[in-house]
Amino acid sequence: VPELIMTSFDSVIDNPDGKSEMSLTIDVIQKLIESGGKRASTHMILRLGLLSWIHGVISWRKVSSVFPYTALKCKFLKLIATAVESYDQIRCSDDDDSDRETPPFFEKVPLANAVIQICLDGGDGTSDNEAGNESSPELLKSTCDALWAIHLGDAESNTAASIGCGDTSLEEMSLLLTKFVFNDEMFEQVLTSLCTLPFVSNGNDIQSAKLFCELALGFVLEKVMQLSPAQIKVSLERVYELLRMYPQLGEEDDVSSQVMKSRSLAVLVEGGIEVWDRILPFIQKE
Repeated sequence: VPELIMTSFDSVIDNPDGKSEMSLTIDVIQKLIESGGKRASTHMILRLGLLSWIHGVISWRKVSSVFPYTALKCKFLKLIATAVESYDQIRCSDDDDSDRETPPFFEKVPLANAVIQICLDGGDGTSDNEAGNESSPELLKSTCDALWAIHLGDAESNTAASIGCGDTSLEEMSLLLTKFVFNDEMFEQVLTSLCTLPFVSNGNDIQSAKLFCELALGFVLEKVMQLSPAQIKVSLERVYELLRMYPQLGEEDDVSSQVMKSRSLAVLVEGGIEVWDRILPFIQKE
């Protein structure tokens, strides 16, 4: 039955008149994962490759052609979060009935990119760069929940990701961050999630890098007492990587001032001062 349901979804995905059927199919898959127990989740995720299928839905399609409505986007984002949480439960299960070794979370990067693209899509084939920077509260909440589930689903998520092997551009990550500046709780989760994702840079993203550094440093400086040591450290590590990629950022007064202020919080975090020491040469003036 799950195979037939997924095939049915694929058959209507490019049909503008098939969105109601798509919505119903998403509901059914969601219910199968939530109510089908471990057997259903294991079958759909490990055997049918549900996570790969999910991000493949928009891997080569325009988001707006697949999900023209906010409600449909939110429903699909909820499915992503549910599927990843279920995957994490399978991996962490102590059940001895299965000797199958759960594979590493290879789908983290493409899934996160799918979430980001869905959020940034402005509808009618445009991106938010063209359609303005407004997103509904429901879409932002669904985006945050999905990214956080993906973050928690990766055992290595407390380490800053390398640059250059991702699917999402630095510009897209910076733009996404700006959407959450008025909600501290969601901004915290989105920032942490993005700092542990690799990104693609076109070599001329200094304005995006500057924006990301200012938003990240400004937030950790303001909310230091509310953040975990891991969140502070991974944010500093991402700032270091951006400064290493764009040394001219160290000449920006706002960035250099924030870096100097961040020493007081770096000393509170295990390994934090080592990261800060690596940042310091980029902001020292000749």
